[in-house]
Amino acid sequence: MTARRINKIANAFYSTPLAILPEKAADIETLIEARQEGVFFTQDEVAAFIGGPTESHEIVMHGNVAVVSVFGVIEKRMNLFVEISGGTSTELLVRDIEALANDDSVSAIVLDVDSPGGSVNGPSELSHVIVEARNKKRIVAVANDLAASAAYWIASAASEVVTTDSASVGSIGVFAVFREHSQAEAERGIKTTIVQAGDMKTAGHRSKAMTDDERAMLQERVDSFHEMFMAAVAENRGMSMSAVRSVADGRVYVGQQAVEAGLADRVGTLSQVIEELSSRTSRPGGARVRVEGMQMTKQEAETTTEVETVDMEAVATKARQEERERVTEIEAMVKVHGPRIGDADKLKEELVSSGASLDSARARVLKALTESETAAPRGSFEVGPSSNEKFYETVSDGLAFRVGGSEAAASNFARDSTGRLKLCNYERVYDRGHPAGIRFTGQARKIHPDANIFRGMRLIDIAAECLNREGISTRGMDPTPLAKLALGWEFEGVPKAGALGGGGFHTTGSFPELLRDAANKTLLMAYAEAPSTWRQWVHQAESVSDFKNIHRVRLSGVSDLEVIPEDKAFPEDELKDSGEDYAVETRGKAYSFTRQMLINDDLGAFTTLTIRQTRAAERTINRAVYAVLTGNPTMRDNTTLFHANHNNIVDTTGAPSVAQLNEMKRLIRLQTDPNKPEIILNHEMRFLLVPAALEGVTLELLNSVSNPEGTNSGVANIWRNRVTPVVEGQLDLNDPVAYYGLGAWQDADHIEVSFLRGEESPILEDEFDFDKKGRKFTIHQTFGVKAIDWVNIVYNDGTSAG
Repeated sequence: MTARRINKIANAFYSTPLAILPEKAADIETLIEARQEGVFFTQDEVAAFIGGPTESHEIVMHGNVAVVSVFGVIEKRMNLFVEISGGTSTELLVRDIEALANDDSVSAIVLDVDSPGGSVNGPSELSHVIVEARNKKRIVAVANDLAASAAYWIASAASEVVTTDSASVGSIGVFAVFREHSQAEAERGIKTTIVQAGDMKTAGHRSKAMTDDERAMLQERVDSFHEMFMAAVAENRGMSMSAVRSVADGRVYVGQQAVEAGLADRVGTLSQVIEELSSRTSRPGGARVRVEGMQMTKQEAETTTEVETVDMEAVATKARQEERERVTEIEAMVKVHGPRIGDADKLKEELVSSGASLDSARARVLKALTESETAAPRGSFEVGPSSNEKFYETVSDGLAFRVGGSEAAASNFARDSTGRLKLCNYERVYDRGHPAGIRFTGQARKIHPDANIFRGMRLIDIAAECLNREGISTRGMDPTPLAKLALGWEFEGVPKAGALGGGGFHTTGSFPELLRDAANKTLLMAYAEAPSTWRQWVHQAESVSDFKNIHRVRLSGVSDLEVIPEDKAFPEDELKDSGEDYAVETRGKAYSFTRQMLINDDLGAFTTLTIRQTRAAERTINRAVYAVLTGNPTMRDNTTLFHANHNNIVDTTGAPSVAQLNEMKRLIRLQTDPNKPEIILNHEMRFLLVPAALEGVTLELLNSVSNPEGTNSGVANIWRNRVTPVVEGQLDLNDPVAYYGLGAWQDADHIEVSFLRGEESPILEDEFDFDKKGRKFTIHQTFGVKAIDWVNIVYNDGTSAG
């Protein structure tokens, strides 16, 4: 390989954002450096060093199952980079997957993944192709030793992700390596002159030092690829963005850890997956084929058995696929109800071997359940959780898995002493003045091992099982009356739900209870992830027990400690009763889960409604807080919150700058004790609240190493990382140039929020909706907002003095 070609490879490596294991990137870097120094390797030596295969990309047919290799370093095209590192081209994989998806003789596709990742260019397009293809046939990705970074990006698009027990999975992250040669060139007597148009045109060029602005721009580029990566995983895996963020810090998960993190569905091997997917009539051995364009050409199989033709009749393929689906659903059905059936294994064998239809199989299973429960009368005492409680726990975990998108989300719920659900082990995350979701912390409980079965079960089937457990037979019942009954509608000819077991319909394990549980889990997740900013700087006061007026005494005037003479009592601070009064108010909305949603298995629409209503609840609090702030209310001293008498308005105003922040800090620091004006409170400014219109200039000011206004880059920016920016669009509605400086509420309150006890998060209640023949859900929350004190907050109208 010529020096020119290897330099071209090096330039590509040192300027391209990568989604690859860092240690593998270091190996490639070592290989490039060796080539540049004149050390050459054979392709076999490259494969041994890097880990990529030297053989051409192949597809191996096992019966009607196509196994596609995803080996080595991922690149978009078969170019020099792939040549030197050994690996896979996403362009070729796109052609392979499209060809296999449109080939009626192929019933399923297995991605055999053993790759550290690679370039960020290509996985996104390939991921979309795989998602489209899985609508036509089942695609299973097997992490067969390694599915890291870009390789996991690709694998996540499959219908299912399986990992071997020792495979490394994840490494969701992006980085770029920029190597500067200016000093080395200077030592060699080389002087490079760059003529450019555009400030960022040569960002990252090896012959010049990188500026802070260039680094920030390149960081944004890397961040954008990371966001794209996380969004793809969230969409492909059905996970929430917060769930993905919690596992997207670059770490690698091994085997079962990947399953628990929501990155894989189960532990298994490549051979097990192939065996599961292969038809009973699959041909012996395995045939290697190569995809050329859109035409598949067979090559001689590496087996002593003659390879049959790849082309099979579409009818036969469809029949085999339907048979596999029938067997899979029967096995799942019997597994769920097996503990309550006498000889579950025998029943499963009979149903599979007899060719019983799914309707017939359901009837047989229900009959077996009825006979079993007749033999074991209701009400008999059991040690430990009852059968209904076990069923409820399993289905509840399954639905939480479905709406939350990952085991991490499903397993972080617990009940308090009153039985109310709580979201546990999490913290809110903020990034550059914006809410950025939540991060799970601590040890979560294990979800029920059978939860994944109910994750994919139709809602109408879950509803039928709930009714059967209530003593109401659903055998032969049409979906519409079944849905109405499951949702709480009683009609002639059907006994009242729960009558056989005593009590009303909403017993443990009833469908409305399960639906309410799923809605509450969705609500709690959505509430935690809601993009509001008030929680960063506002004091959430102790919750109140009623709707009476809340009286808050100003606590800013806590005087200095005094000398205590011998035998003298401690003097008591005399707090001036200039406090503020306010009360909490209830606000809410209603929405419905209809029988059409149940029959159509549309839990997604219901979940979306719940999420939007929950976010509206948090948005309501957020708006109320900023309405108080921008409304400049009159305080108990008959003076507005921001007033010259309160010494909290900047006189010479202007856009955020070092000078403006200096003045705002001075005003907060020099506020005095209301009881003893000679005492300076010396509060520190901790937050800068700005409208969206000032976001750019604020982030530039607070992140620049040097003073952005200075002509000398050597002048340090004293405000870099000194205060936390809070960017809020509500402020733009009032004044797009005004902004605020605040201290921590622990020093002195400025604005506080208080909730009715028990309503710190929205409350969800439901009842049967007669008009819509479904369940009507109401969401409400009771809270109050009030400005309490003015000594820890300052206002800048943002206008320049004329």
